[in-house]
Amino acid sequence: MKTSRSIYIFYILVGYIFVQFAWWGYHIMELNEEIVGLKIEMNVSESDKASTKEVLLQKLKVRKLMVVGEGSVFIILLLFGFYLMLKAFKQEVALSNQQKNFLMSVSHELKSPLTSIKLNLQTLVKHDLEKVKNLSVINSAIEDTERLQRLVDNILLATKIESGNYPLCNENINISKLLKEVAHFYKCINGNENDQIYRRIEMEIVEGVEMMADEEALRSVFSNLIENSIKYSVRGSLVQINLLKLENKILCQVIDEGIGVNNKYSDKIFDKFYRIEDEVTRETKGTGLGLFIVKYFVDTIGGCVSTRPNKPKGSVF
Repeated sequence: MKTSRSIYIFYILVGYIFVQFAWWGYHIMELNEEIVGLKIEMNVSESDKASTKEVLLQKLKVRKLMVVGEGSVFIILLLFGFYLMLKAFKQEVALSNQQKNFLMSVSHELKSPLTSIKLNLQTLVKHDLEKVKNLSVINSAIEDTERLQRLVDNILLATKIESGNYPLCNENINISKLLKEVAHFYKCINGNENDQIYRRIEMEIVEGVEMMADEEALRSVFSNLIENSIKYSVRGSLVQINLLKLENKILCQVIDEGIGVNNKYSDKIFDKFYRIEDEVTRETKGTGLGLFIVKYFVDTIGGCVSTRPNKPKGSVF
């Protein structure tokens, strides 16, 4: 509501400036005409009046053209300035809304695992459980702790990236081994076929693929892409992880059968805090930081990241 009011006020002020500018331009030309008329009347000699009148009228025409020309340039510059101001204002409003959404989502993301961990610990304290149930409660608490740690890691990473304070350490990395480690981690916490979180994770990873990069940065890239694919797909669906060597390029694909990404959002989803304004997406947990981190690190190592629809449904990152 406040944003709409501010935009309306901005438009009213812009309109007022142009009306006043046109009004003063009209009066300047009217004043020039009056001055020329007086000069003609003040010319005593009738023989000189005709020639003087012609000269003065020519000067008046030149002055009118000058006023119109300079006025047009001024209006164009003014319009361009207002356009830039409005664009910057709308960007600030959009960023502010994204930050508000981030604060709301991160509050929920932090509160949810903390509540679950607390409940699991209280269960262990208050009840004398059998060994199997006891291990189940402990594993549940560990999973929530790891989820909380990944969230905090992403927030800290995004903060370091924004401040330009993330030192990258280039070293020769076996990407095949690293991707397998990350994929196996998500496969382990994926539960069994009866669990709600279960997804079928399959891998096709070429052995011995190496490159110069920062190991933790790449680990974060793989983790965020796989976690996103799991998050936005339904129980029992397939998440396919591929690593291929194509001549002098390395191709990593994370393919899911989830809700997919509309082509009009394919670039925006890599912006900080951005989350697709879709009811299904809003119901899904997230902070809008994962893909922002992915794009930053991939760009930094000289690669590129993109998404396209998977057929019949889902996404290919």
